[in-house]
Amino acid sequence: MLLPIYLLSTKFDDTFTHLFRFPTADKARREEWIKAVGRDGWEPSRSSVLCCNHFEMSQFRVPPGLSRRAMLKVDAVPTKFSKKASYIIS
Repeated sequence: MLLPIYLLSTKFDDTFTHLFRFPTADKARREEWIKAVGRDGWEPSRSSVLCCNHFEMSQFRVPPGLSRRAMLKVDAVPTKFSKKASYIIS
């Protein structure tokens, strides 16, 4: 069974954006997320998050838009990034 990973949804410009913390318990998956971000020498802090736009729809157990509580699958890894890393909130 896949358990959901969820952080919060926050309102930007009258739309909800779902934010997800970097995994902490699953060290291998945390490293996958860090590698996916693509910033050499960067380590996420406890408050670092990624928004739902960095995940393919197939990575969601409950997709954004169907609920105010979007949930990632337990094995979800972000894959959608631009070349400029201005999207990271630390």
